[in-house]
Amino acid sequence: MVLKISDPLLMREINKFSVLETIRKHEVISRVEIADLTQLSRTTVSAITGGLLETGLIEVSHTDEASRGRPRVNLALVADAAYAFGAALTENGLTLTLANFRGDVILTAHHSKDFLHLPPDALTDFIASHLLEACAAANIDSRKVNGLCLGISGLIDPISGACAQGADFAKITPRLSQALHEKTGLAIFLENHAELLALKKQWYDRAEKSCAVVVLNDVVEMCFLAPDSAQNTPKLRPALGHTKVRGSAEICACGQTDCAQAYLSKSALTKAFPAQQTTGEILSNLAPSQAKPLADILGQSLAHVVNLFSPDTLVATCESAPFLAEYAEEITTSIRANATTDNFQTTKLEFLPLDLQHVALGATALVLKEFYKAPWIAQEAL
Repeated sequence: MVLKISDPLLMREINKFSVLETIRKHEVISRVEIADLTQLSRTTVSAITGGLLETGLIEVSHTDEASRGRPRVNLALVADAAYAFGAALTENGLTLTLANFRGDVILTAHHSKDFLHLPPDALTDFIASHLLEACAAANIDSRKVNGLCLGISGLIDPISGACAQGADFAKITPRLSQALHEKTGLAIFLENHAELLALKKQWYDRAEKSCAVVVLNDVVEMCFLAPDSAQNTPKLRPALGHTKVRGSAEICACGQTDCAQAYLSKSALTKAFPAQQTTGEILSNLAPSQAKPLADILGQSLAHVVNLFSPDTLVATCESAPFLAEYAEEITTSIRANATTDNFQTTKLEFLPLDLQHVALGATALVLKEFYKAPWIAQEAL
C-alpha cells in the first residue's frame, strides 16, 4: 500500500524510513528491488539512496555484472555508521546490549547490584560509566552511539515518557532520564518490558504478522503490534491489568474490585504470599491449589487480548519458567473457555520466561528505529 500524505517533509522522512528498513531486512539489495518492495518510484529511491550514500549510512556492497545494460549495484547498511544501547533495569540487575547500525549485537553485559536502594545520582553514574566501559570493550567511538533505551517494568506515559504507575523506579524515572541525558549527551528513551519484547520480535525475529505481548511484573503490561506498524514504535498498549476477571473480589490499587492486576501484579502476589521476595520466586513455589486459580485468572486476562485484538501470536511471559511450564494447560483451557472460538483457533500461544537480554535487545531496536526515522538529522547531531 502506498501512503499519501500532504506534508512533503513528513512524506520524505517516511520514505527514507521505508528505504532504510527495506535495506536492513534484506541486508544486500538493489535500487530496483527497493522500488518494487516499497512501491516508491525509482527516481525517489535513487534520490534517497544517493543522500544516504553521501552521509555514509549505506554503502555499495558489490556490483553484479549484467548480460546487457548497466550492472546491478547492491546496497547495504554501513555497520559502524551508528550504534545503539539497550538496557533492562530491574531492582537487582542491569542488562546492557550494544548493537551496530545493522542491528548486529556487538556486546552484552549483565551487572548485579541493589539498584532499587541506590540514590538516583549514583544510579546515573553507574549506568553512564558502564556505557563508556562497553564502548571501550567493543573498541568503538562513543560519539557514534546514537541513544540509550532503558527498559523498566511499569506503564509508561507516552507523552511525558515517565513511568505512570507500578514500577519500582517509578518515582525517579523522569529525573533519571534527564540526568542520563545530561551525563552522556545521548537521546534517552524509557519503555516497559512488553513494548520492548514486541519490538524485539518485530525487529530481530522478523515477525511479519500481528503480535501481542503480556508481561506479569510490577504491573500487568501489554503491547499489541500490528503487522503494518514498522514505521512507528507500537503505542497500542491498553491497561490490561484493569480488565475484569472472575475472582474473589480482591480490591485493586485503582479502587475497583476484580481487576486482573489485583491478583497478578507484584504487589498483589507479595501481599498474598509474603514469604518470597520476587514474583518469580512466588509463582515458582506455589502449591497447585494456589497456582491453578492464578492460572485461570491469567487465562481470563489473555482471553480479553484474544477477543479484542485477535493477534496472530500471543506471548505471555513472567519471571517464573516453572509456573508457565507446569500450568500452561490450565492457562490455555481458561483462554479457550473465555475467548471466541474463531479468535482462539487463529491465535498462536507462547508461554515464555522473562528474558532480560531480549528486553535489552528490543531496547536497541527502539533506538535504531528512532534513528531510521530521521537519519540525516540524527547524523548531524552526532
